[in-house]
Amino acid sequence: MSSSGRRQRRAVESEQLDVLLAVQKTDTKYFRSNALKRRIESVSSMVEQEAGVKIVRVFNSVCDRDSCTGTGVDCVTVVSLDSSAPLTIVSDRESFVSPKHQMTVKCVCRPGTSLLVCWSWIVFVSCL
Repeated sequence: MSSSGRRQRRAVESEQLDVLLAVQKTDTKYFRSNALKRRIESVSSMVEQEAGVKIVRVFNSVCDRDSCTGTGVDCVTVVSLDSSAPLTIVSDRESFVSPKHQMTVKCVCRPGTSLLVCWSWIVFVSCL
């Protein structure tokens, strides 16, 4: 990950594809990311066999333990989509269409944390 908190893009020649998933549970709720990650991991070998692909990694966050280390501060992953120029990949068996996307790290204050302590840490890190 770069120092700006952005996930580095892979070279186009690597022939790797990021797949973003959100699975709706009800009209207003989606499956939690950890539950979805565990389910995908449990069926990954079947997906690899059926789709003829190799799953390199399944993840639901680009935060690492050093992303946000201040008192009362949590790290969240933010996904930004750009649907103006979708990426299309076609293989013999499958085709994928995805908006270009970027995953970034965002530090947020935990509920109940002193805003003075939390915000002073976030402002300090943002100024580095």
